[in-house]
Amino acid sequence: MTTMQKFLYQQVNNDSTKVKYQVNKVYYFETKEIYLCEFNVRVVSQKLDTTGTMTADISKDFLTVKRKS
Repeated sequence: MTTMQKFLYQQVNNDSTKVKYQVNKVYYFETKEIYLCEFNVRVVSQKLDTTGTMTADISKDFLTVKRKS
């Protein structure tokens, strides 16, 4: 959950005044190389307050995040 939240904030240059992310839940499946993850994320900005699902592949060392949706 922490890795995904860091990744999302990096996408907005760590500027939490523009948008705030709250990763509520994570469901994952572990393979030999990566974790296949599905996240329940709340997104709050000046125009938006919504909760949705994001998916990503995360490396075993938690350094690489490849967001799918």
